[in-house]
Amino acid sequence: MIRFLHRNLQIYYRDKATVFISLIGTLMIFVLYILFLGDLWEHTFDDIKNVRHLIDSWVMASIISVVSVTATLGNLGIMVNDKSTQRIKDFYSSPVKRSDIAGGYILSATVVGLIMSMIMLVLAEIYIVLMGGPLLSVGALLRLTGLIVLVSLSNTSTMLFFASFFTSHNAYTSAAGMIASFIGFIAGAYIPIGLLPKYIQWIVEPLPLFQGAALLRQSMIYGMFDSSFIGMSQQKIMEFNNTFGITTQIGKYQVSPILSLIILVASIAIFFFLSVWNLSKKNQ
Repeated sequence: MIRFLHRNLQIYYRDKATVFISLIGTLMIFVLYILFLGDLWEHTFDDIKNVRHLIDSWVMASIISVVSVTATLGNLGIMVNDKSTQRIKDFYSSPVKRSDIAGGYILSATVVGLIMSMIMLVLAEIYIVLMGGPLLSVGALLRLTGLIVLVSLSNTSTMLFFASFFTSHNAYTSAAGMIASFIGFIAGAYIPIGLLPKYIQWIVEPLPLFQGAALLRQSMIYGMFDSSFIGMSQQKIMEFNNTFGITTQIGKYQVSPILSLIILVASIAIFFFLSVWNLSKKNQ
């Protein structure tokens, strides 16, 4: 399994074009934010002190959640390509268990998602500091790192289950491209969730991807609310939180951080189990 993991990682990182394509979704969010969205949200909430620092942290947290999806999709293309070229039959004919082969694909996708997410965290902190924002404390960074691991595992398991159904590399590439294009909307990065129609909010907010992004946003702006919202009403703070998906609601029910964590853990267990079962089937 470990050798298969190394093989998949080498293939992924050796192909610079694939790595770049995996990052297109996050680059689109960042470029749009720099050119248009940042100023728009800053002017909309100009009564909040240091609002640009809050928005910077908000978008960086969203980008971190998105990159764990797009990078994983890029890596899982190796698995689909192995199916498409029938190379996977050579692996199955070797004295290696099918579960070990499936585990190699799972581990490589997980490792890539974690690596790219952590790199994005470092770049996000550099950007925020360069823009005059505060550097997260050691405790906040450790908490955020733990969340990134959990969010990355959840997003990886979901994308793995999605990829396990494909046997055509061209079909997978097209489908993955569509997901990469829309993932920013699902994570609430392009348009804050509170500005979308109610029926869209009902669909998006229960998803593990959105719940994970919300937890990352909470952690990224940790400690900034006391100074930014000083003298403001609780209603104003709640409006900002709900608009930008820092806290989440399903209908009128306010989702607690504990429930968000439970949703992420449940998604990891369910989709990893389904993925291993699907990849290990004899007809694959």
